[in-house]
Amino acid sequence: MSRSSRSSVKDKAGIEDVGEAWLCVGCKKEFKDPNSRLLECERCADHYCTRCMKINDAEYDFLNARNDIHWYCDSCEPKVLKSIQLDKEIDKKLEILMAKVDDRMTQMNKDIESVKENSNAKIQAVMDEMKSVGKLQDRVSKFEERQDETETELKKVKVIIQEIDNKLAREVNKARQDMDSSLRTIDFRDIMKQQLDEEVQSKVDDTIKKEFLSHVNDELDDVHKTISETREHADKLRMERLEQEDIESRRCNIILYRVPESNEVLAEDRKKNDIKFCEQFLRSFSVGFDNDDIRKVQRLGSRAEAHIRPILIQLGTRHMKNLIMESLYKIKSMDAKFKSLIVAHDMTKKQREECKSLVAEAKAKSDEESGDWIYKVRGQPGQMRIIKIRRLNQ
Repeated sequence: MSRSSRSSVKDKAGIEDVGEAWLCVGCKKEFKDPNSRLLECERCADHYCTRCMKINDAEYDFLNARNDIHWYCDSCEPKVLKSIQLDKEIDKKLEILMAKVDDRMTQMNKDIESVKENSNAKIQAVMDEMKSVGKLQDRVSKFEERQDETETELKKVKVIIQEIDNKLAREVNKARQDMDSSLRTIDFRDIMKQQLDEEVQSKVDDTIKKEFLSHVNDELDDVHKTISETREHADKLRMERLEQEDIESRRCNIILYRVPESNEVLAEDRKKNDIKFCEQFLRSFSVGFDNDDIRKVQRLGSRAEAHIRPILIQLGTRHMKNLIMESLYKIKSMDAKFKSLIVAHDMTKKQREECKSLVAEAKAKSDEESGDWIYKVRGQPGQMRIIKIRRLNQ
């Protein structure tokens, strides 16, 4: 609409005319009058007269008076409309993308809060456990001190008993000597009485020693038993803590079975092929997986020609792992190279033993079942159970 853009025009001889003029692209007519009724395309800046555009004076005055109306030539108008449409599509896609980003950020914040809560709870549990272990250790120390004291007392008692035995032996020898020296002058009844008194005294001393030693031994047995039980409880708590730490370190891991091994010579090249294969496989689930979601890819075990080693994949978040594990049913509709793969949780040794035991039990129940039902093991590691499902028709 504006006619402020002006161009110089050359004459037939090629000499440039410095005067201002506007060339109508439609009829190729030059307009030198500043008041000429021309329209300027806002995209290409070409000029068109109202006669070529079939616009009357009233329409021209209306367009020229409005600043909020844009005018484009017939050549530029489709391009401008297409650009506007593309802008709208870009805005729409950007809006959808931002919504997804907001949803993912919201979910990540929830996951972070959940992890923080779980971590705080576990830290508190560990602190309580450490306090309990500390109390048990104090108790064990006291028992050990008591044991040392008891053993010291027992040694003293043994020394006293030895002294008593020595004293008794000396008294017996002395008595024998006295008996030998006065045997002729002592009446037979006195001799018998003395022997009976000595025998009774010996039996009384033996009884007292046995009762005392029995009491001390019983007390020592109780101390040893308490110490043993305390140590067993402390070992149990330590094993449970180590098991929980092992479980936590595996929460974001999955195991892939039946992934063909690369024939590359270098281990680095084989690992690159494994990473590429895993990225393609996980993207096939269409759950928003990104290559950055993988933290580690590693073959488990030693390399052997007759054995295909499983692959451990460590993901960045438990949320991504859960999305993949919940979408395993999609494997049967993937490319042929993925259909034979098996995906499993990364379990600790204790969890694997529990799973193996449950699988054996489920197999035994299925073998006993003669109807349309079979037994399968389902659930997260540590929460697995045997369920009854209908047998598929062969």
